[in-house]
Amino acid sequence: MAVSTQVKFFYDILSPYAWLGFETLCRYQKPWDLDLQLKPMNLGFIMKESGNKPPGMNPSKASMLARDVKRASEMVGVPYKPVNDFAKTVFIRGSVPTFKRL
Repeated sequence: MAVSTQVKFFYDILSPYAWLGFETLCRYQKPWDLDLQLKPMNLGFIMKESGNKPPGMNPSKASMLARDVKRASEMVGVPYKPVNDFAKTVFIRGSVPTFKRL
């Protein structure tokens, strides 16, 4: 009997790339025989501690991010609709209140 491939998926609920990865992994979990382990994490905390800045803080990168996420969502066949006020959602509300419920 084949052994499942273990995948630890670390994700931030605010990351559009995490959403695309999550949906894709869930879609193929059975056909690929994946032992999928979901590991929520706070990317904002990691950015702060590493001295890095989110791409949304740089206008050029933010513009590219929007186009890239749209392209990636079409490529993997996962619908994606950005939140209305991305800056408020990410930089003011953040993901901590939701993490407390996970």
